[in-house]
Amino acid sequence: QKTKDEHDMDNQQYVDQLQQELHEARETQDSMEKVAEEAVLENERLDHQLAQMKNQLARTKQESELRYDDYKELLEAKEKMYEELKEARGKTKGLTLEQSDASTKIATLEAAVDRLEMDR
Repeated sequence: QKTKDEHDMDNQQYVDQLQQELHEARETQDSMEKVAEEAVLENERLDHQLAQMKNQLARTKQESELRYDDYKELLEAKEKMYEELKEARGKTKGLTLEQSDASTKIATLEAAVDRLEMDR
């Protein structure tokens, strides 16, 4: 049977391990938040770029000397930009889910640390 000191040392090692996991989870969450912020900025940039493309396309359509090839090229560029925007939004949704998972893990680890510290 373990002595109280051995039991306390085991508990301290477990608390230290949980605190290390908590620290790593927080670092991961911070990193994901930074990536999510960058993805949001990229979404805004792509939204702005898409709006500019739409305006440019509307102006081009109105010009009397509109050439079909130019119009087709602008339309393809607009569609490509729209696909990039959809892809960037998909990445943002995935990051939000990962961030939520990290927050849940942090809360669980904090609760475990609190319980162990109260049991000591």
